[in-house]
Amino acid sequence: MCHTPNWWARLLVGGSCAILVAAAASCGASAPAEKDPVAGAQVRMPGAPVSMGVEVTWWIVDDRVLPPPPVAPKAKNSSPGSGVVVKPPPDPTMPLSTALAPYADAPTPLPTKLRELWTTHGFDVYSVPPESLSELKSRLRIAGPEQRQWIAPTGKWTEIVRGPNARGMQPVQLDTGPIEVSDGAFRLLMRCWPAPGVDGAAVLQTELVPQFVEPRKASEAVDPLAPPAPKPSTIEEGVVFQRLFCDLEFRNGEALVLVPRGAEEKVSDPAPPDRPFGPAVAAATTLGQAVLSDALKGGEGQVRLVLVITPTPPERYPRLTP
Repeated sequence: MCHTPNWWARLLVGGSCAILVAAAASCGASAPAEKDPVAGAQVRMPGAPVSMGVEVTWWIVDDRVLPPPPVAPKAKNSSPGSGVVVKPPPDPTMPLSTALAPYADAPTPLPTKLRELWTTHGFDVYSVPPESLSELKSRLRIAGPEQRQWIAPTGKWTEIVRGPNARGMQPVQLDTGPIEVSDGAFRLLMRCWPAPGVDGAAVLQTELVPQFVEPRKASEAVDPLAPPAPKPSTIEEGVVFQRLFCDLEFRNGEALVLVPRGAEEKVSDPAPPDRPFGPAVAAATTLGQAVLSDALKGGEGQVRLVLVITPTPPERYPRLTP
């Protein structure tokens, strides 16, 4: 398993879990079974030969409002070039939502209803041509090193991203209502394998689902003298949000980009009739922000992680001949 590196946790603004039983029952269902015990995550060096699988890339974007740069002192009359005002070059970067706006209407591999459900839970999903990813990245306010992870087509569930641990009791908004967490973290799991598509062409079957996991308590430490207990599989380590389960068929020429909706884009309930006035109430953290932003660490949700999923499907699917 590949966990979120320490630099993501350090960059974010800065423990048992309580999940409402009703909400957990509505979103956490029986976990899909493992397909293969072979490990599925590995690091692929840039420039290495590409076989079939999924490359997951992370970009950290910081869209917090920064103070204006200090004004340069006026040049003295005796200094060379006095009276010439040198303007700084224009900033080519832009907010994350602005940079992704051209791709808002592009179809994605997710069915429409499922994409709307992910949006309701705070995830924006875009389909971006792979050749446009470099230009997209150049327009973002990147605030950390790029991280890459290669998911081999073994059919084993693998963690591809983990959000920060919750700090104190905090509500996380689902479409069925809020759940409360005081520790633990939300993450996304993925697995893939080659398969024939509905039209017979080779595809990379890819599944994606969010999950909540608690940190291991000291009281649950393994007794060194006791026989080893069976280790649960990755999908069994926490609560799976089964209603957001994605079963996708990836082909060549597409990349999926997942981002959390920013603080300014969160949809909150309108003021009730009995309280039409008063200060605005901040909307609860969405599931997307819990996974892909600094919201659970006390931030404003403006330090965000852009998750780029670039599949490489098989060239052909082998068929058995009689």
